[in-house]
Amino acid sequence: MLVMACFLAPAAWAAPSPWTEAPTYSEKVKGKLDYGFKNFLGGWTELFTEPKASWDGDKNMAEGLFRGIWHTIAYTGGGGLHVLTAVIPAIDVPLPEGGVSFE
Repeated sequence: MLVMACFLAPAAWAAPSPWTEAPTYSEKVKGKLDYGFKNFLGGWTELFTEPKASWDGDKNMAEGLFRGIWHTIAYTGGGGLHVLTAVIPAIDVPLPEGGVSFE
């Protein structure tokens, strides 16, 4: 319970997930599944992209590493929760910085 509280508390400060703006139930479910799978399957990439972004920006490498670890855990766990609760669009788990970005 404490682990979930630590995981979800910072996520509650993030902006709502992008799929929440879909106009219909079926579009929300589809968007939530897509968002969930992208984050669940791609969350591990943050372990490398965040430290690299810190390195490229001449910032603190340790901070980038810890941010990468946090994002990996949050995106993978949050993505899994989105997939598991896709048929219940009322449940949203906002992810830090909007989740995984493949752009």
